[in-house]
Amino acid sequence: MLRFFRQLRKDQLMSDKTRKYILYAIGEILLVVIGILIALQVNNWNEERKLDAVSLSTIESLQQELIETDVLIDQYIKDTNSQNELTDRYLDGDLQLPADSILVTTIFKLANYIPLRLELPVTLKELGSDRSIIGNNELIERLRAIDAQNQRMKQTLLYLDEIWTDRVVPYYLETQFMFVASNYFRNEMLDRQKSLEVFNDAEFKNLASLVYTGRATFVDQVTPMKDAIQDALEYIENNN
Repeated sequence: MLRFFRQLRKDQLMSDKTRKYILYAIGEILLVVIGILIALQVNNWNEERKLDAVSLSTIESLQQELIETDVLIDQYIKDTNSQNELTDRYLDGDLQLPADSILVTTIFKLANYIPLRLELPVTLKELGSDRSIIGNNELIERLRAIDAQNQRMKQTLLYLDEIWTDRVVPYYLETQFMFVASNYFRNEMLDRQKSLEVFNDAEFKNLASLVYTGRATFVDQVTPMKDAIQDALEYIENNN
């Protein structure tokens, strides 16, 4: 009988040890799992911080790009409107004959244009990415509006490029005005007779009219482009 109770106590002690071991093992496993979960959470937090930093940097670059573009557009509108006013007076016969010192440059202004080509690399990179860095759909829509208007402007520039390449340059070469202008700008020697022939030529007036129409159309497209940029800048200012 005594041996039986000794064996029973021994079995109980072994059972207690097994239970404690199991509980200890479970505790160790829980600690490992909790450690892994904490590590994953910290890693996710760090990744989110990196993404936030990249997003903020992209928005700052985008904002700077739009501000610089807005300033460029302002100057373009000012210069082109001045050019159009000059051509308008010329076509209406209200432009007095320019002085010799500005005769050549005036002729160039009448049938020339400023090729405003907006590349917008930050905007295009954001729109061309499969995954938006900015992560703001409302801002993305504003960037799409800017890009769409820029594409319309590029089409008008192609029209102006064709007039310049196919019509104006051949005319300057045929009338030798290109040589006259080159000689004047290099040596300040003016061939007044040839310059006046171009200035008073009906064909040149027709070319000036074509370029004038293209410039006016382009300005009409640049204005909504400026509005779209201002809208995007205002949104960035109010939401960041």
